[in-house]
Order: sequence, then C-alpha cells, then structure tokens
Amino acid sequence: APSLSGMELIAIEMARQHGDALQSVADAAAAAEKVAASVRQTGRLRLLAMGGSHHVSRTVAFVYRRLGVDAAAEVLSEVLITPLPLAAPAGGTAAGCTVLI
Repeated sequence: APSLSGMELIAIEMARQHGDALQSVADAAAAAEKVAASVRQTGRLRLLAMGGSHHVSRTVAFVYRRLGVDAAAEVLSEVLITPLPLAAPAGGTAAGCTVLI
C-alpha cells in the first residue's frame, strides 16, 4: 500500500481537529451559559490569564466592552501579588464581578 504524503497526513489531522473543536464547543455550552448569565447579572468581567491566553483575553475584553460590559483583562500573576477589588463599585447596582481564569 502506498504511504500517505505529508499534505495528506496534514489534511487528515485537520479534519480530526475540526471535529474535536466542534465537540469542545458543544461540551462547553452549559458552562458558557452560566458565565453569560453571571456577566449579565454583574455587568462586570475580569479575565485573568498569562501568556498567549492573556493576549486573547485582551481581545475578548475589547469585544465585551463594545457590548456594554465593564470588562478588563489582567495578568494572573500580577493579580496574585496585588489583588483586584471585585466588589460592586460604590453606587453600583451590580453585585460583584464575574471572574474567569
């Protein structure tokens, strides 16, 4: 039997990853709805991450701000040293803040 070319092997792997990605989204749906409900309730979101995940969080925070959410991305290691105030702001009506790590 002839062996597969590098491009054929890449195509097979990409097809497998596509299915895995779709399953990951489906598996996260219930958790994502809980996060969305919390963001709707508090109106505030803090995304805590490091490295590449922090850069993605900065992009996502921009999108949330465009949707009217008080959103910010912070470097997790910095927050561990100097904690963020997460209580509702003075005079605010939102109860606390949604935090994703």
